[in-house]
Amino acid sequence: MCTKCKSENRVKSGFHRGKQRYLCKNCRCNYVENSCKGYLRKKNRKQSDTIMKVLVSGKSKDCLE
Repeated sequence: MCTKCKSENRVKSGFHRGKQRYLCKNCRCNYVENSCKGYLRKKNRKQSDTIMKVLVSGKSKDCLE
């Protein structure tokens, strides 16, 4: 399933780091199925940076709320 538009309409598009890469026929997005990089996407970058700062500082995750 496409990570951007959630479509199943795809074709194989090579390999990336040993995993099958797909091209979505609807939105033309390239993606690797079951990729675990979702938390580092641009739209989540600010939140990821905050979480990393808290982890490095040794503070509790409760300070995020």
